[in-house]
Amino acid sequence: MISGPEDVTMAVWGANGPIEIGANLTVRVGALSRRGESLVGRTVRVVESGGKEVARGALGEEAWPGTALLWTTIVVPVPSEPGLHSWEAHVDASTLAFSIAAVPVPAHALRVLMINTTNLENTPLPGVHVRAGHYAATTDETGRAELSVPKGTHTLHAWKQGYGRVATTMEVHADVEISLATEVLADKDPQYVREHWL
Repeated sequence: MISGPEDVTMAVWGANGPIEIGANLTVRVGALSRRGESLVGRTVRVVESGGKEVARGALGEEAWPGTALLWTTIVVPVPSEPGLHSWEAHVDASTLAFSIAAVPVPAHALRVLMINTTNLENTPLPGVHVRAGHYAATTDETGRAELSVPKGTHTLHAWKQGYGRVATTMEVHADVEISLATEVLADKDPQYVREHWL
């Protein structure tokens, strides 16, 4: 929240990202006059960084749950270029900036198989967190996870508590399958524990 120059407190909810390029971002903008004036029906304008208005709405009569801010829902078009995009919500002379990361539309399946190589077991490992940039999944009981990613270079990270972290960089130009191996991390060497902690 922010207090504007005209004693209007504002908030924006729903600017969570990332979002796909060219999509619509639905946000809720709330406002409250700190002087006690009614803001019912007051216009909310959303402008892009260049100053052009891209959306507008009007504050309703009901306060956002758990707050005293009147609010409205506004649909903001997301630009077609990937990257961080910023807007400002305006109520009278008060403004509140918000931003969101726009990412390319996923076009390919990146399938991951996690293998536990502890003691040469080579068994599938469930519950591994797998992430490639903004795209994430968790391996199922068969040790498999699938991420939908856009074409390009991706650094894939995989981790699970008690196991070694794995990272690899790959080019994705079509659907891809990859196997990654990790093993249980051994506890600290007993001699190290005796020397440094006892």
